[in-house]
Amino acid sequence: MRNYTKDMVVTDGVYRRAKIINLFGASGSGKSTVASGLHYEMKKRWIQAEIAREYAKDVIHQENTHWFEQAVLVLAEQSSRIQFIADKYDYVITDGPIMLASWYAPEKYASAFHSLCRELFDTYENHNFFLYRTHAYDRNGRAEKEEEAKYNEDNMASWLEKIGIPCTPLYSQHDNVQLLLDFLIFNKPLPPKEERPK
Repeated sequence: MRNYTKDMVVTDGVYRRAKIINLFGASGSGKSTVASGLHYEMKKRWIQAEIAREYAKDVIHQENTHWFEQAVLVLAEQSSRIQFIADKYDYVITDGPIMLASWYAPEKYASAFHSLCRELFDTYENHNFFLYRTHAYDRNGRAEKEEEAKYNEDNMASWLEKIGIPCTPLYSQHDNVQLLLDFLIFNKPLPPKEERPK
């Protein structure tokens, strides 16, 4: 009988260092939708790309939201999801950027935790985008009420800018996938902020 743990080849033998496509945004902004669409468009062009899904969404679906009180566990899981594939693909798309663990950590959480989040984040070549919600809020599968999501949207982008992580703003609608594909793969400039569809 074949020993799959020993014999299975999981890569093509090429060492890569992925560009991390970080999709920031508040709950319900369309991060997962854009991540799925961008992943599909890349894969059908035979681009070496993979998704590191947001661990926090799994916690919510499992109704284990008390885990959020232990932010270090959320960080460990999300970071490992990126780390395990970052040397196997040219692009890793994530709707759960590492720095979201810092943003959502309980108030007065250990300052060393926030430093660790930043140190892990900075080990990658990051391409950062911030999605603003322009559609009705869908509460299904989300822990936040709409007003809480709006607060995070209003404050998260400025926090990222303040700590030296500027993000390219995008507005949640279907054309974002094509905009990102053109920008990341075909080196086409993004339209000016005021001309991006809303």
